[in-house]
This record gives sequence, C-alpha cells and structure tokens, in this order.
Amino acid sequence: MAARILLGGLALVVAAVLAVQLRAEQRRTQAESYVFASRTLSTAEVRRTEHLLDDAGRFTPDSRPEVLRGILLIRQGRHAEAIRVLEPVAADEPDNIEPWAWLAQEATEVGDRALAAHARARQRAISPAVPAP
Repeated sequence: MAARILLGGLALVVAAVLAVQLRAEQRRTQAESYVFASRTLSTAEVRRTEHLLDDAGRFTPDSRPEVLRGILLIRQGRHAEAIRVLEPVAADEPDNIEPWAWLAQEATEVGDRALAAHARARQRAISPAVPAP
C-alpha cells in the first residue's frame, strides 16, 4: 500500500514537472513568433514578447529565451543592450553557435571590432565542417 502511495506521489511530481516544461515551451514558441514576425512590432507586442520570454526563461534552463530576447532588442535597434544580453549566454554556452553569430553581428553594428573578431572566431571554431562538393 505504501508503495502505491509513493508511486502515485512520484507520478504527480513527474506530471507537474512536465506541465511546467510544456508551459515554458509554449511561451517560448509564442515569443519566437513575435520575434521573427515579418513586420514591426507594436509597443504592446514588444511588452507581450518580453513577458513571454520572462515566463519561458523562469521554468527552463534553456538559453533560447535569452537569445530571443537579444534578437528582440536587435529588431528594436537596441544594439548595445542586445550585446549585454547575448554576451553572458555565449560565455555560459561556448559551444552554442547561435549567440556567437548574433553577437558577431551586433558587435560589428556598434563598431566593437575586438568583440566582433572574437565572436566570429568562436563562431568559426564551432561551426560544423562543410564537406567539399
């Protein structure tokens, strides 16, 4: 009997964890649709996207919400802020090519040649090899 109760409790915990992860993924997906929209976002949409990214990042160790936050800032022309968001992500995940690519672009945009060169070098170092035709 105790084993059944323990197993039932464990099942509830697992279900709760999966529900939280599903919610975070749904929020990230919604935010992504705003970030990559082909039109300029309204102020309300930017705030909504920031809220979705906050919510998505709160319940997952995934860095994707912060990368999306950086891209959102880029789309708003807030390049220095985008760099401040992307740098820690790149440092925390040195083998994740996406923040390095965005960081290289933004460092070039603001004229930080040293950071741009570093980010491009790191991006090249972790890029998958492309076979010759």
